[in-house]
Amino acid sequence: KQWYQRRVRGTTAQGLRQFATRIFGTLPSPLIFGWILDKMCSVWRVTSDGTVGNCWIYDVDNLMLWFVLAQVIMKAFSCIFLWLAWWWYPTQPAISPLTSETEENEAISMEQIKNGDTTPAAGELNDVSLE
Repeated sequence: KQWYQRRVRGTTAQGLRQFATRIFGTLPSPLIFGWILDKMCSVWRVTSDGTVGNCWIYDVDNLMLWFVLAQVIMKAFSCIFLWLAWWWYPTQPAISPLTSETEENEAISMEQIKNGDTTPAAGELNDVSLE
């Protein structure tokens, strides 16, 4: 039962990690680079009714400088947060999938699976369905 609970919590933690990576990793980048593109525009297309359209001419020298600077800054933040996570994350001992004698008795052995006998013996828990 403990192994099953650890596995479920691990799956949930992995899902939350992926969600945070997507939100904080992929969402700000297009916004930042779009803002830089807008700021580096020298000539905007203006329609006859006065609405501003797309950019016609960019200041290429400053655009390259700002793109490289933005990438260096984002990489520096990434390294800082990686170092902070490494520094403050507690070291955990290695955990085997089966941690107690009870769990070892409750598990179905590979030999039983190969022989087609997937029913646990009397008194054993069956948390995993092989269907």
